[in-house]
Amino acid sequence: MINDDKIRAFMKRSGWDQLSEEELVDVVSKELDGLIEQGLIERLVGEDGEFYYRTTKQARQQRKPF
Repeated sequence: MINDDKIRAFMKRSGWDQLSEEELVDVVSKELDGLIEQGLIERLVGEDGEFYYRTTKQARQQRKPF
């Protein structure tokens, strides 16, 4: 299970903790786009107009950790 401590630790290891909010949004968007291009996640648009992401069947079969 992912929790706040794991997220903070990842951000520190990756250097993301040093980014501004705008820079962080850009980096995360690029990472999500890369996962979409690899066929590991798909982007959905909710009724509220927000974007949501879910793993694809391909990713679940490969059991690739994120």
